[in-house]
Amino acid sequence: MDQLEAARAAATADAAAAGIAAEDVGRAVEYGRAGAHWAARPAHRYLGRIAQLTDEMSARLDESADYRQRVAELERRLAQSAPGED
Repeated sequence: MDQLEAARAAATADAAAAGIAAEDVGRAVEYGRAGAHWAARPAHRYLGRIAQLTDEMSARLDESADYRQRVAELERRLAQSAPGED
């Protein structure tokens, strides 16, 4: 519970530093405590969008890592094949 409260406090501070009005932040906290997901009930148009973009970025980074791994495997296989082999 302490970690959750610390995360909430950090997110609140970040939102305030980004210029989100205190009432919007408070509303977001209230909605979250009630179990509403930010996408279902956004308190402010910017709150939650950052989370969505972060999720998308994470997914693209994972996808990129998968591609890099695949390229490395193909390069390894190419290096192992003898000249003239198909």
